[in-house]
Amino acid sequence: MTHANGNRPAITMASSATTSTLIPPALHTLPVQGGAIAASQWSNAGTTQTVYIDANSHIQQLSSKDGRTWQQTDLTQLTHSAVSNGKALTSYSWDKGDSQQVAFIDTLGHVHVLWAGEDGHWQVLDITQQAHAPLANGVILVNYEAASDGSQHIVYIDQQKHIQDLASIDGITWQATDITKLTHAALADGTTLSAFVWSKDESNHIVYVDTAKHLQELSSSPDGNWQADDLTQQYGAPLSNGHVVVAYEWRVTGSIIIDYIDNQKNIQELSRSLATVWAVSNLTNLSNRPPASGQSLAGYDWEQGDLRVLIYVDENKHLQELSLPPYDRWQGTDLTLQAVTSLVSDSGLVGFGWSLQGTKEVVFVDVNQHVHELTGFSNGKWQSADWQ
Repeated sequence: MTHANGNRPAITMASSATTSTLIPPALHTLPVQGGAIAASQWSNAGTTQTVYIDANSHIQQLSSKDGRTWQQTDLTQLTHSAVSNGKALTSYSWDKGDSQQVAFIDTLGHVHVLWAGEDGHWQVLDITQQAHAPLANGVILVNYEAASDGSQHIVYIDQQKHIQDLASIDGITWQATDITKLTHAALADGTTLSAFVWSKDESNHIVYVDTAKHLQELSSSPDGNWQADDLTQQYGAPLSNGHVVVAYEWRVTGSIIIDYIDNQKNIQELSRSLATVWAVSNLTNLSNRPPASGQSLAGYDWEQGDLRVLIYVDENKHLQELSLPPYDRWQGTDLTLQAVTSLVSDSGLVGFGWSLQGTKEVVFVDVNQHVHELTGFSNGKWQSADWQ
């Protein structure tokens, strides 16, 4: 077990009723490599963490308990872990293990997980080696926590374009399951992947784009029986552009959502409830907002604001937010103008709700390859944290 440095630099966000900018005189972050960013809240501890891969392929963590004071930690240096490949990264909290987690892929195609409890003592494990799992293609990682048994799952695409699910009930012993082989599903395109749990029936869902640009859904019941469905073929959804897909649950309506960008730069959506089949919608047309640039998309359920939120980058390098109240119509906001923030590169984007603060968080990479975080409040105001 490795102990965290108790003298990490702290930075404080100035308070303001309107947009404010964080200026950390003692903090020197490095440019983000390959748009590799991730972020998540840790509900049990009430904290939030943003992680990114820097120009030296180290994983850097920015964490906060209140959204004002932040700490920076070089997790690679702290844990003496393998160096990242500079591409794949995911961040999450594991409720059963009461810990914050970060997973990444090294230069050999091994998946590693870093974790720490509230004591801040970080540990690292090569789970590819531990589980004797196939090597990753090195492009993307996603995660979910099974509702049925609290196990944590890290999902990746291997070098044969198969979907692999790494699972652990105790955080130490891991098992690998080849979901593609199990379900005879179509091969993945290698770059698009998303996963979530549907609380209505405790089913697990993995969504990806195949080599024909079709949307494929892998789903399992709590007993672990997986099945595969070609949603594009079954429901006539437009072909994906092959760059990004995001899938999640909207709790207030009990529905599940899959959003992606098609080859016309429109945001397309498939949605359904337990009682309905999939419905296809063109959100770009419905919201009358600018087309997407095409590489980045983030979607999440903001429970405190009673909204479902989508974030994307438009062709003018602006952040656009689409929000939907239950059973209402879409609303659009240009966050770049609203929050007076930097132009955005279309290389990395994360959005989530921070339960403790009741805020919405947007993490992105600007055109100069620096990581930013925007905090949105229920009154419509935004604060900007600019780590340089």
